[in-house]
Amino acid sequence: MAAKLTESAGALNEVDPRALPLFALSFSRYPGQGECWEGAGRIAEFCSDNPALLQELDSRNVSLLVNGFSKWPNLPGCGQGTFTVASEVLRRADMDGLFEFNPQDLTNLVNGFSKWPEQQKTREATVAIAGEIVARASKLNKLTSQDLAILVNGFSKRPEQAECRRAVAAVGTEVTHRVRRDQRLSDFDPQDLANLVNGFSKWPEDDKAREATVAIAGDVVDRAGKLKRFTHQGLANLVNGFSKWPEQQQTCEATVAIAGEIVARAGKLNRFTHQGLANLVNGFSKWPEQQKAREAAVAIAGEVVARTGKAQQIHG
Repeated sequence: MAAKLTESAGALNEVDPRALPLFALSFSRYPGQGECWEGAGRIAEFCSDNPALLQELDSRNVSLLVNGFSKWPNLPGCGQGTFTVASEVLRRADMDGLFEFNPQDLTNLVNGFSKWPEQQKTREATVAIAGEIVARASKLNKLTSQDLAILVNGFSKRPEQAECRRAVAAVGTEVTHRVRRDQRLSDFDPQDLANLVNGFSKWPEDDKAREATVAIAGDVVDRAGKLKRFTHQGLANLVNGFSKWPEQQQTCEATVAIAGEIVARAGKLNRFTHQGLANLVNGFSKWPEQQKAREAAVAIAGEVVARTGKAQQIHG
């Protein structure tokens, strides 16, 4: 089917509109295949040229389109198709609200729209979804840990939007509640925790974001012996986030635990990006009295010196 779609956009007129989201989603599972991304691009362009078509789709299929298009954020056609879907989401929000969208639909939309953070339509649609999340604050216990992390990550791309802040605060309340109920966050994998902390850190003045971050910090301390499961970027995001609340004992303890992991990885710091190393050093500097933080900073300094030496050899 992908090959046929790349041959002629006219072929899409013969396809049941309800099948288009499934095609887009299926193609997105093979983002490196030329025929798949071309096929997805054709579908996106077709949706952009026929916006009324989207009114025939239910909420699930609308979200599947965005989920599929988002695998190719640099493909102009996929961008245009996503912006058209965002307009449809806004139309529904203005007419009847977004109550028909289930949690997974909303999560897919926010995640997809976040790939185009500078676009007005995706920004407006994300804010509309944030309002729906606020309205459902008492029902966020139905969301999976991954859903919560995706929502915070998406909303954090709009830190200037008050509605996004309120939605993140609602998620923060849910995260804190889960810690108090279960005494841990075992359902959250390392990437979820890193995304949550990174997102919450965009609103350091918000009490709910702070409380949730402190709760996560406590969980990170409990995982101190298992921090090798965190990616390099994940550790950098955690330290960067924790550093926004340097007065909290838990964030200090969690950062010290991560510093110990950085020291343990001293011979493998070349896997960190320059920005990741900068975030780590900046974070560790908030607790200069901590020995492990100092040791980790020294290890990072050694990596920076090594990189500088290699760069000089290359350009010398």
